[in-house]
This record gives sequence, structure tokens and C-alpha cells, in this order.
Amino acid sequence: MMKMSIRDGLKGVFVISMICLVSCKSSSPSGSGLKDDFASSSVKIEPQFYPIEGPSDAIFRNRKITQNYYYGGQALNQILSRHEPGFDFQANWLHFGIWGSMRAGESMDGTDLQVVTATKDFLFDYMEQSLAWLPDGVRSPYIENLRKDRDLIKTVDKIVQQSLAGGNQRVAEEIMGATDRYIRMLGCDAVYDETRLKKFMDTFQYDLDRNAPFEAVWERLLAGIPALSKGARHSGGQDALARAYEAYHKSRFEKDPVTRAQMIFYGNLLIAIHEQFVLQTYISGAIGILDPASSIYRKAATVLAMDIGLPDSGFTGVSRPGVGLKRYPLRQSLPAKNFSKSLTRYTYPPLVELAAVTGLDVNTGRGATDWQDYRSRVYFIAGLMRTMQSNPLTASFPFSGPHASSSVQCR
Repeated sequence: MMKMSIRDGLKGVFVISMICLVSCKSSSPSGSGLKDDFASSSVKIEPQFYPIEGPSDAIFRNRKITQNYYYGGQALNQILSRHEPGFDFQANWLHFGIWGSMRAGESMDGTDLQVVTATKDFLFDYMEQSLAWLPDGVRSPYIENLRKDRDLIKTVDKIVQQSLAGGNQRVAEEIMGATDRYIRMLGCDAVYDETRLKKFMDTFQYDLDRNAPFEAVWERLLAGIPALSKGARHSGGQDALARAYEAYHKSRFEKDPVTRAQMIFYGNLLIAIHEQFVLQTYISGAIGILDPASSIYRKAATVLAMDIGLPDSGFTGVSRPGVGLKRYPLRQSLPAKNFSKSLTRYTYPPLVELAAVTGLDVNTGRGATDWQDYRSRVYFIAGLMRTMQSNPLTASFPFSGPHASSSVQCR
């Protein structure tokens, strides 16, 4: 009985600690990797949102990453809307990155642990008191084990938070780096130029030929998951990420609004597919420290603790993470009736292909049943993006108080 109580206590701390790394990633260089003669002199980003190097403090860095997703998403949205005020809003991946990063910060700063900490202390105090009737010589080993378990829980908390912080930074460095390169190289292009696009595409690292079918990209990703689930570090392999920015760029020159929305959604999905692959090591590492042989903890985490908060009507920013947001539990399916109108039926051929290959062709957003499972995460994220892509609130500034705007000036 005592053994099960300790196990439940460990599970409780973990499921509250381990959250959606939706976002919540460094195989990319710390700088943009561009030669000066490639960088466009006609683009000015204010404020500069990349790089994010700075203090080692994870909470401070998480807040900066969250803000930088906002500024980067704002600048990228300006470009994708062709600099036309009032253009039909379509969220890009960085807008969703804001809220995934904020959710990671909730666990890193202990917000998720406030209730469970009190429960944990009560649990151990109660167990110690319940042993008071035993003779000292019999009771001492039990008390010693309880104290060891207290230390184990503290260690688990620390490792989970470190995993969140590492994944949060790595993804941000890679995706904001790609966004920075795109804005500076192609952000002010008024006409489509395949030669200029190729120069940009050549800044990515590929595992496959650039023109390989998406099925080959997907199969290669799935083949790499077992190694990442054992703690290996991802390196190279930006095939999906590169295709995402290519789709973003081509969407700027598409006149049909439905096709344009689906091209942006296609780019969003590709970044999510890449991002979640990079995060696999961090997620598996955090979960595996408790129960590497069983799915009980990761299933409990998915059911009980993991969700993502997105701004709802009337949202004006939050003074601390988690306030004033609508919560989307990861186990929850997202009904097709709530999908953005442009995304209720896929017609853009590359998106149709991607959906068929990955299993995302079903016209419903499936909840995640196991957050350690790569495809389960991608299915949920796809449904969430499909629901919120046309909602301008996804581009909200995440914190309360005044903030600067990020604009791309073309001359």
C-alpha cells in the first residue's frame, strides 16, 4: 500500500510538471549562416528578434523566446499578407509558438507544481505519521525510504524542467533562425523569383533530395523516432522545415484566398512535423526517467495535465502565464465544425498528399492519447491549428502592458 502511494505521488508530480512542448527545440547554427552578399539590405526588422542568446536563467530565456515568437510572427505575417492592410488573417507557426512556449514556461517557473507540492508534502507527512506505531528499529528503514523518495521527486522536477527549457530553446533557435533568414533574403520580393528562392532554400540542411516525395520525408522521420526516444540528439535533416518556408513564400503570390490559406496551413503543419521530431528526445527523456518500461506515466500526463492555452474573446494579455486563456486539453478531439472555413476540405495538392501520407486526411482533429507518441502529438497540433488558423487572437501579445511592434520596412 505504501509503495503504491509513493508511486502515485511521483506520478502526480510528473504529470503536472510534464507539459506540452508545442511548441513548447540546436541543430541549426546560432547565427543565420548567411554571407553578407546574400542578406537583403532593404529589410529592417524592429525590434531584432533573433538571436536569443542571453542569460542562462531558463525562466528569463523562456519569456524572451515567447516574446520573440510574437515579434517574429508579426513580421512574418506582414510579409505573408503582402504588406496589404486588412488582408485576410492567417496565423503562421510562430503565432502558435507563442502559446506553446508560454505553456512550457508555466512548468519551468513552478506554476503547475503549486498544488501538487502541497499534496506531495501532505502525502509524505501522512505516511510518516502513519508509521508512528511501529517500533523504532522497524520504522527507521521506511522513514529513510520516504526521505529518499522526497529527494527523488525533487530530482524528477529538476530534470523535467531542464528538459522543457532545453527543448524550448532549441526549437526557438532553429525556427526563428529560419524566419530571420527568410525575412532578410526574400521578405521584400514583390515578384516570384525561382533563383532567389533557391538561394534561400540552399541555407537549409537536407537528408534527402529537395524534390523527394513527401512520403520519403515522412518515412525517414518515423524511422528516426526510436533513436530519439532513447535520448539521441537530432542533427541536420531540415527537409520538412525547408518545404514549409517554400510554401509560405509561394503563398504570397497566390490569388485564390482558399488556396493561399491552405498553403500557409501546409507550411504550419510541416514546421510542426519538424518541431515535434526535434522535441522527441526531450519529451522521451523527461518521461523515461520515471517509467521507461511502461506507458502509465505518459498516458497519465496526457490525460491529466497536458493542455495548451490560446487567447479567447476579450483577451488583452496576461500578467502571469495561464490567466485569461482558453484551455485545450491534449486528449480532447477538435470537431470539424470548428475548423477554419478555408480548411474544412483540403484541395491544395501538396496538402492533400501530406494529409494522406501522415493520416491527417480524416476530417476531424484527434486528441493525443499518448504524448510520447510522435504521431499522436502531430494529430492534435494539426487539429488545433486547423481550428485557430484564421483567428486573429492567436497573434495577440502574450503579456500585459505596453510592447513595441515589429515591422518590416521595404525601400
